[in-house]
Amino acid sequence: MTLQKPNKEIQIDAILSRDVFKWYIGLLRDNGWEGELGDSDDPTRYIGFDDIISVSPEDVYNVAKRRGMENFCQHYLGRGEGTSIFENGKNTFIHSCTERGDELIQGVFDTLQAAEMSVIESRYNDARRMLNSRKTKSS
Repeated sequence: MTLQKPNKEIQIDAILSRDVFKWYIGLLRDNGWEGELGDSDDPTRYIGFDDIISVSPEDVYNVAKRRGMENFCQHYLGRGEGTSIFENGKNTFIHSCTERGDELIQGVFDTLQAAEMSVIESRYNDARRMLNSRKTKSS
């Protein structure tokens, strides 16, 4: 299967979405794949992140900033369940809290921009792991 990389805006939308694997399967189907995951012709075994994504974390960050970082954190400049970015004195923190009350400070940053970039890099790396999770062969 030959697959052209989608335009950069579509790639960024996919990375920022919460369901990048669903987008990936849709992309494969739009390009003619009609099989099932695990079939002998399953393209997820040889088409991964680098085959369809050409944007950088900085590209994704710039779009996220333009759209509003509050759209990509459950709590932007406040604390609550989910991922939060908040300022505490001179530092900016990224904090995660689950519905069960488990809490974790994911990072402490000198600037708000560094904290925001960390959130975007996490989304980017999650997308890379997800799209490469089934890849076993070179394309």
